[in-house]
This record gives sequence, C-alpha cells and structure tokens, in this order.
Amino acid sequence: MRKPGYNLALAGLLLCFIVVILGAYTRLVHAGLGCPDWPGCYGFLTVPQSDHALETAQLRFPDDPVEAFKAWAEMIHRYAAGTLGLLILGLAVIGIRQRRDPGYPTGLCVGLLALVVCQALFGMWTVTLKLWPQVVTAHLLGGFATLSLLLLLVLRLSGRLPALHPTRSLTRLRLLARFALAVVILQIMLGGWTSTNYAAEGPGRTAIHFTHRLGALLTTFVVLLLGWQLWRARLHGLALLMCLALTAQVGLGITNVLAALPLAVAVAHNGMAALLLLCTLAV
Repeated sequence: MRKPGYNLALAGLLLCFIVVILGAYTRLVHAGLGCPDWPGCYGFLTVPQSDHALETAQLRFPDDPVEAFKAWAEMIHRYAAGTLGLLILGLAVIGIRQRRDPGYPTGLCVGLLALVVCQALFGMWTVTLKLWPQVVTAHLLGGFATLSLLLLLVLRLSGRLPALHPTRSLTRLRLLARFALAVVILQIMLGGWTSTNYAAEGPGRTAIHFTHRLGALLTTFVVLLLGWQLWRARLHGLALLMCLALTAQVGLGITNVLAALPLAVAVAHNGMAALLLLCTLAV
C-alpha cells in the first residue's frame, strides 16, 4: 500500500532527473556564469531584456556583458532547481507529520531537505568562485545524490518492496550489488571531474580523461558480472534494464570520443549515467 507523499516523491524524482540534465547542458554550453550573480541574474529575477534593463545590468557588472542565451540556460536551471527544492520541502513536511508511523522514512525526507540546502550553497559558490572545479564537481555529485535519495524514497513509499528471505546466495548477490554501486559512483565522480576540468575537450588534461576511460572498463566488467548474477537469480527484468543502460552509456561514451564531443551526445551521456546509477541503486 502506498504511503502519503508517494506521488510528490515520484514527481520530485522526475523533476530532479530534468534538473540533472539541465545542469549538464548548462555546463557543456559554458553557461555556468551566464548570470554573474546568484540567485538573480544581473540583479533581476529574470534575464534582463529591455534596453533599460540591459543598461542597468552593464552598469552593475561592467566586466560581464549580457549573453541572453547563456543567461537563460543558467536561469532555467535555477528555476527548475528551485521548484525541486519546494517539492522536497513539501516531502519533509509530510515526513515530519508522519513521524509517529514507525515505517515512514521521516529521516530520509529531512535528510533530502538538508542535502538540497547544501546544493543551493554549492550553486551559489559555483558562481561566486567562478566555476572552481572542486565546487562544480561537488555540485554535480550532489545532484546525483539527490536523485538517488529520491529514488530510495519513492521505493520505500511505494509499498512494493517484498521482504527477501536471507540465503547464502542472496548475501553474495547483495555484496556484489553494493560493490557495483560503489564502482558506478566512483565512475560518475571521475566523469564529473573530467567534465568540470573540460578534460575531454583538449590535450592539456589527458590523464584525467584517460583515468575516466579506465574506470569505464572496470565499471563495464562489474556491472555485467552483476547482471549475469541477477539473471541466474531469476531477476531478469532488473538484469536487462541495468545491462541496457550500461550498453547505451558505453555507446554514448565512444560516440563522444569519435565525434569530438557533440553537445546532444554529451548531454545524453550525463543523463544515461544517472539512469545507470538509478538501475544499480534499485538492485
């Protein structure tokens, strides 16, 4: 039986995936500083467009000329992230109201709210520290963490998680699944470090990019091993879903290299990384 907040958590999960995609797009079109201030844009709630607003913007930030395309990319990402924050605030309120229910994940709801507050701070520091790679990477990983916790919340509120009887084979499978999840997370961290240092766009940081490729080989091996074990355990749906996500992700990664990082493929590579993480987490 579904618990209160399920539909809101599901909406939050879908919106968070969109926010992750928007964040990747903003980063890849170099629009992270499309608005030199935060949370507004040149001191306005929206991108300045009128002649008077543009003149005011240039007076406020004489060293940062207004580029409407980049500013809108940045602000749309902020609007979506802000809406997600309000949804998660609603989930926290529901969680606190349901705290007397011993099976309700109140701690997870409140933890999500704390994580979103940290994400807002990282979003601000991304701008104020002028895209400092460490902060941008932390902001990226925080987005993936938010997405992961929302999936856990959806699963726990769905009422569809059956109890599994502990067996020796299940214990081994659980250990392998946890190891695979750790490897996928590490690979996403390497991908984030590659992206925020723009190591896939030039020869200056080849070692970072090459490390990410080595990580891809390890991730492919471990996830395929987990998929095989899931298939043997008759969990065919999970095995197929995870292996399809892995295949698509590897294909997108190779295409990025061969086609010199086309924007659509690079954005899809970020999105598929999120889907692979969710599949592994679901396992």
